[in-house]
Amino acid sequence: MKATREALASRQWDARAKALDIRVESRNLRPRALRFMQVLLAAFDRRGFPVAVTSERATEVTILGQRLQIRLEEPSRQVPHTPTPSELEWKKKFGSAPRPWDLAATGQLRFRIVNGWDGRSQWRDSEKRPLESQLSEIMEALVMQAIRNQERDDYWAKERAKRDEQELRAAEERERVRQFEEWMAGWAKAQEVRAFAAAIRAHFTEADQAQKMSEWLEWAEGYANRLDPLRDKRL
Repeated sequence: MKATREALASRQWDARAKALDIRVESRNLRPRALRFMQVLLAAFDRRGFPVAVTSERATEVTILGQRLQIRLEEPSRQVPHTPTPSELEWKKKFGSAPRPWDLAATGQLRFRIVNGWDGRSQWRDSEKRPLESQLSEIMEALVMQAIRNQERDDYWAKERAKRDEQELRAAEERERVRQFEEWMAGWAKAQEVRAFAAAIRAHFTEADQAQKMSEWLEWAEGYANRLDPLRDKRL
């Protein structure tokens, strides 16, 4: 909490490197913000929920293995802007109107689950209920959000497993088709080679001619056997 207290007192962004994500502009609200966060951290500690400040300067609490980003802040509100003399002079010269609104601090606290979804993700001071009285609701909502996140992760993990299984089966099928077509092509080519060799034998009937082609025919027989998956024991 020391780093957070120093960060709130400083206007330098670098001072927030190790500080909890508390964004409060009103000075008189800062002590209350620190007390609220101390109570919240103590509740996390009792339940074994670790808290960390990330390299992106976000505050995360880990619940049921799920990291939830949390923030305590002071929301702003729009108030009518009072033009300055220089803005009025600029408008007179160039015709461009000054901005209609300014943002002003509200003096209230708001707690947010920054990456919350599918459920309530923010709580703020109201006339009847200060933020401190909503702490149990916040804790319950954090746990429920962690459960929903786990259910979501489990769902998508199963979907990815299904998709991976489908892709594996599709790849196996493609390989089977490729291999079978390769065997078919080899067998068909072997039949062509044997048929042509038989045609050569039928054509060269004289002994001297047949002798001249015998080396080719012997090679052709071996070539056909190498092509034929039924002969070279590939099946």
